[in-house]
Amino acid sequence: MALVLSTLSHIIDRKASNRVVTRLRALLRSNEFYLIPLALVIGVATGAIVTVMSLIAQVAHVLIYGIPIDVRLSANAWVNPIIALIAPACGGLILGVMEWLRRRWKIAAAVDPVEANALRGGRLSMRDSIVVSSQTLVSNGSGASVGLEAGYTQIGAGVASLLGQYLTLRRNDLRLIVGCGAAAAIAAAFGAPITGAFYACELIVGVYSVASAAPILAASLAGALTSQYLTGAPYSLEIQKVGAVGFEQYIALFVLALLVAGIGIVVMRASPAVERLFVRIPVWLRPAIGGVCVGAMAIVTPQVLAAGHGAMLLDLHR
Repeated sequence: MALVLSTLSHIIDRKASNRVVTRLRALLRSNEFYLIPLALVIGVATGAIVTVMSLIAQVAHVLIYGIPIDVRLSANAWVNPIIALIAPACGGLILGVMEWLRRRWKIAAAVDPVEANALRGGRLSMRDSIVVSSQTLVSNGSGASVGLEAGYTQIGAGVASLLGQYLTLRRNDLRLIVGCGAAAAIAAAFGAPITGAFYACELIVGVYSVASAAPILAASLAGALTSQYLTGAPYSLEIQKVGAVGFEQYIALFVLALLVAGIGIVVMRASPAVERLFVRIPVWLRPAIGGVCVGAMAIVTPQVLAAGHGAMLLDLHR
């Protein structure tokens, strides 16, 4: 008897839940205004995920490199040379094996939020998003010169796409919600909701419009506030007030811009040559070699490790 009552209760609860979801789907289709509360939910969830990912990466740096918990890896003046060589290489080896397995098992490459919105109507695989975010965490956590922003936006957009598909949103609404997830991720990472909103409009949604402004701004604000409430933005750059800029400073900035542009051109030209060089190396070994190169540079200056935001803050205060 108890089993029968339990089964009936489960069926009733499930029917009630289905009615709620059906009603919610109808509301979202009837008026675009209801996308704003949905964007707020996505913003809060993404802000929490970004915070957790940042903490995981920082704890990995503390455990591997023995740095203080409140100091960014790239802001340290010295790291153990042996660990600097081994850690990024091991992280690279893990990534190389993952890529080798992906090719061996003939699994399609992950789709990023930009491609998902441009070609797939906002449909992202949650599995692929978790894999990409995990790979980013492995890279950054081992000290490789990689930021977590790609992982943040991938998982934020993935959560948004999963929720949007569950609610059977229309194509344009789903694309907008994916942009909300990406916006919340960037806003949470830097505590900059306007930056997150512009990032989503420019790269993910691909259009500036009045209809998309409210949900994207809502998600950005929710993501930034959630991150601030939990631990503070993972990457926060606060510098002293800059004095008056004179003619000499403008000349120096002009020269610096030319130098940086030249370096950028050299790097872009050199990238294909390096890629052709690595073609002959087994795919599972390539990231490990890159890790060794990063580790060798880290012995000279730890500022090349991880995302580099700590180094940026350190240099700006000098």
